[in-house]
Amino acid sequence: MANIAKIDDVALASVAKLMGRAKAAGDDVMGVIYPSVGSIVQSVQQVEITVTATATSNTAIISSVDTTQSIILPNWQRQSSTIDDPDHLSFGLTLTNATTVTATRSVAAQEATISATVLEFVSGTLTSNQSGTIVISSPDTTNTDTISSITTSRSLVVWNGDNTTEDISSDFRQTPCTLSLTNSTTVTAERPDGTDQSATSYYSVIEFASGVTDQVQEVEITVSGSATSNTATITSVDTSRSVVFPGGFRGGTDGGTVGSPYRMYAELTNATTVTGTRDVIAVGGNDAGITATVVEFATGKLTSVQRGVATIATTDVTKDVTISSIATSTSAVCWLGYSDGDSSRVEPEDQYATVKILDSTTLRFERATTSAFDLSVSYEVWEF
Repeated sequence: MANIAKIDDVALASVAKLMGRAKAAGDDVMGVIYPSVGSIVQSVQQVEITVTATATSNTAIISSVDTTQSIILPNWQRQSSTIDDPDHLSFGLTLTNATTVTATRSVAAQEATISATVLEFVSGTLTSNQSGTIVISSPDTTNTDTISSITTSRSLVVWNGDNTTEDISSDFRQTPCTLSLTNSTTVTAERPDGTDQSATSYYSVIEFASGVTDQVQEVEITVSGSATSNTATITSVDTSRSVVFPGGFRGGTDGGTVGSPYRMYAELTNATTVTGTRDVIAVGGNDAGITATVVEFATGKLTSVQRGVATIATTDVTKDVTISSIATSTSAVCWLGYSDGDSSRVEPEDQYATVKILDSTTLRFERATTSAFDLSVSYEVWEF
């Protein structure tokens, strides 16, 4: 029987190569020979949720989706607040039901607008879709959640934001969390410090069906000391059909009294490299971290991908970026983090920005006010 299995495995690898892609764990011959045709995306809906100063949550109503095939991509937020307490700046996103997206924070203080994209795949594209939250209680720095078993070579965890009970001004040690898929049944959330308050990290774990992806690779990047960037090396991918999913970011352990050095963005720099970047270093040379997952789709699943880092200049509230024309009905923008050059301020009104697809050739980045510093936002546009 072992010899038969070995022959089958060799045959499957040969068939996959003939079809122009690599063999992935969980593949079967029929799925490789007869991949699904047409777009793997059923619908794309962009939402903006405004949470008033007196509320801790609000919702957006969307056209009905199949929740087993749908995920949320956070496109961040904008605020007019000059108050920097993490408990009202931090939001988690959930697909509450087939027609509702909810944004939640711990404390009602200052109005905020949260942006997101609901991406619904065609039925059968995802064989598993599990969502949840992980609470890291004080004084812990990590915690896990148990999920139903998935095939890790075709699965990833998607970060859907964080919130916290932290009410200490400008303390970014305890709020932002990174997520990782530790094994086939475990999701892990991590932060650098848990001295004072709890944090809640929101996630979805999705497993693609056999034949949808060629490779799925999770990365974690730490930028430390006097460095402003660092890289992670991955197995070579075809960048024209590979995308990066956000996995969260975390600050340092020195108290996090300045937010900018702990805010990072990720980019797929080339076929073997993911880069994490911050625009300024932390006082005392402290660390910052970011996690992400690179997904290489099988041939024919992704029509195009465009990536870049948008610069919102000091005098700009909105910034429009021209992209190559896309079909908006099957395209999504993915926010991959941000950073600015201010080493001494943490106010969100000029450091927080949202991104959305404005039309088939334009992305719009928006924040609440102008700034003394440029703001960098990493993005990808996926057309299926």
